[in-house]
Amino acid sequence: MKGAASTSWGSALAGVINVITKSPLKERAISGSATVSTGSRFTTDTWADLSGTVGKVGYYLSGGYLGSDGLIPTMEIRSQHVYTKLTYDLPGQGHLWSTLFYNHASMGDLYAVPIDLRERSEKTNLLASLGLRYTLAEGLELEVSARHSDLPSDFSYYNISDGGSHNGWAPDSYKDQTTGGSANLRWRKNSNLLAAGVDYSHQEAEYVDYWSRKANRWGVYLNDTLALGSVSISPSLRFDRPQTSGGQVSSALGITWKVTDKTLLRGYTGRGYNIPILNGPIDNPSQKIWTNQIGIESTVIPYLWVKGTLFRNGTWGETVDRNLALGSELEVRTIPIFNTSLGAAWTYTETTRTSDDTSVRPDRPTNTVKLAMRYDDKTFRGTLIGNHINWNSPADFNGKYSGLIWDLHLGATLLKRENTSLELFFSGRNLFNGSSSYRDLVPTVGRWFDGGLRVNF
Repeated sequence: MKGAASTSWGSALAGVINVITKSPLKERAISGSATVSTGSRFTTDTWADLSGTVGKVGYYLSGGYLGSDGLIPTMEIRSQHVYTKLTYDLPGQGHLWSTLFYNHASMGDLYAVPIDLRERSEKTNLLASLGLRYTLAEGLELEVSARHSDLPSDFSYYNISDGGSHNGWAPDSYKDQTTGGSANLRWRKNSNLLAAGVDYSHQEAEYVDYWSRKANRWGVYLNDTLALGSVSISPSLRFDRPQTSGGQVSSALGITWKVTDKTLLRGYTGRGYNIPILNGPIDNPSQKIWTNQIGIESTVIPYLWVKGTLFRNGTWGETVDRNLALGSELEVRTIPIFNTSLGAAWTYTETTRTSDDTSVRPDRPTNTVKLAMRYDDKTFRGTLIGNHINWNSPADFNGKYSGLIWDLHLGATLLKRENTSLELFFSGRNLFNGSSSYRDLVPTVGRWFDGGLRVNF
């Protein structure tokens, strides 16, 4: 979801990615898959999962390992993760669920030759949740959940030249724990969906030996989606009390109009905010955004799907410049012909400081382009993708981003039965050793390859 999404998610300045975790397979008692791949610089990626439902209990279990000597010198990684999700069907219409995710990674974070700096880190992620979804009456559903996260991390800094401590910097240790909960009530009636809810979280952050902070945050919201024939209207309103800054009011209104079976018009306006992370003993003020978008999706042109968008995003805050970003997006995709389809996407953005109308630099790309060609006959498949970003970085950053970065992904299904399949896959990334770096401190990963085997049962 692009643009201000604070009416649903609270702190969401530029958008959100809504991740929906896998759920247990209902139809079978046991199913699963396993994947192993290997590639350049001894890069290895393996994982396996099991899923099924026995009686009223459903389960999904997965685990994996990622290791590499580093596609850039000293940027090695050794990472392990496990994930579990359990569900229990309640009498009537409802169920309980619980999730647990654990990940530990040891990695190289930065390799900056111009300043002779190499950074390494040890990071652990522990996430847990427990929830209930229950139908109270026809069309009325309640969902409550609790969650906890524990995210400790340690950083060390070295000279590239001799391996010694960089400028005498001592290692850093951070701790971040958050416990919270949510309640949501949804009412569905014919062409109307009304949702009301409340969120709460308690966060404790610590920069070991320097500072520690605590914050209690809560928010309430009301969202509605109403379909009136070919038009859908989605108003929403939310109030948040983040403690580290003043109360935040977010609002949004979205409208879609199905003009014909082949054409859809969209419009959206919304105000949102972003809360700075707990970092130091001083509260930083929030940053705010007002986003406006209009767009069209159509298949009127034979064999083509076309989507176009115009947007206007204004951002401001007490300690940041007031910026205005105007731009457009265009996406085109063909329907498959002989199992082959083409796609292209282009985004143009012009960002200015509204106080003096000067261009904002760096890290404000002006153009992004993506080209794609896909083939899939259900046995063999392939995708060729080209990406370009014009970073618009200052000359003294020594950025290199003149061409397209091309990636190739191939796959083949060697065996397929009702519930079993065996697949081979191969990928080549940055095939022509192109560069897409906004500054010389962080070089682009060069050409590299990997391939492997996947079994589903």
